[in-house]
Amino acid sequence: MRMEIMHTPKLDFDRIQVISEMTNLPLVLHGGSGLSDDDFRKAVKLGVLKVNIFTDIDKAGKRGVEAGIAAGEKSMMGLIPYEIAEMKKVVKEKIMLFGSNGKADS
Repeated sequence: MRMEIMHTPKLDFDRIQVISEMTNLPLVLHGGSGLSDDDFRKAVKLGVLKVNIFTDIDKAGKRGVEAGIAAGEKSMMGLIPYEIAEMKKVVKEKIMLFGSNGKADS
């Protein structure tokens, strides 16, 4: 059995600010799992323009599948709408959190 040790991530905000100011380039945050909403807000304010949130979306999909099973769904295809609905919720929450609402190019 493989045991994973999870540590609470800690961003170096001073370093983010220095890199942002020195490069004047958009920054990417890889692995935002476990960060607080305040950490995300501060990172975005300091120049992070892309945040990878796969784990949060993946966990939401799992919750959706579990909800579908609890609702009596028996087919894989029947579970997909539950999975997508939960994933959409998380994505919408993150869009609002990152201040990205209304900023998509059409």
